[in-house]
Amino acid sequence: MVDKAERRSRLIAFVRQAGNAHVTDLAVALGVATETVRRDLSFLEEEGLVRRTHGSVHPVDNASFETSLAY
Repeated sequence: MVDKAERRSRLIAFVRQAGNAHVTDLAVALGVATETVRRDLSFLEEEGLVRRTHGSVHPVDNASFETSLAY
């Protein structure tokens, strides 16, 4: 099982690579529940790393730096 920080890091990488992603696609890619993805995305949005819209997520343009998610 992947820890929270690693999962969030993978979420950011996936979204940056794809340009946008749907919650269900992220859940399948990571092998977790959609609720887990939504909680992680809420956290990442509060940190300014992603922007959520109805059912999908987009990278924040100014978040091109590498981040340490040791939360």
